Amino acid sequence: MNANVKEYLNKGREVNAEFQAYPLVTCAVAPHAPYTCGEEGLKLAKEFADEIGVPFHIHLQETAGECEDWSKAQAQAERPIATLNRIGLVNERLIAVHVTQATDEEIKILAAAG
Repeated sequence: MNANVKEYLNKGREVNAEFQAYPLVTCAVAPHAPYTCGEEGLKLAKEFADEIGVPFHIHLQETAGECEDWSKAQAQAERPIATLNRIGLVNERLIAVHVTQATDEEIKILAAAG
């Protein structure tokens, strides 16, 4: 999985460099979802987004099954938002899309980050 993430990030570096000359264009790092790249892939993508200072766009907690499967697969038995928060992705640059399965507490975590 990390090989795919690294390939994606290398392509992202090229695209970001290409569009530096266009002030009205902002690139973003956009791995599909936690379950498609895993925690290590999320960490690599976060490092890249931090390095170039762009938004981080991700599909997050779209279904109950996604949340349950992710929780079962994690050593901490945490839901996706908790994982993103723990590794530092819940911040003012996070663009979390769909998020139909957030608890009241998770909504507060996202809101507090801006």
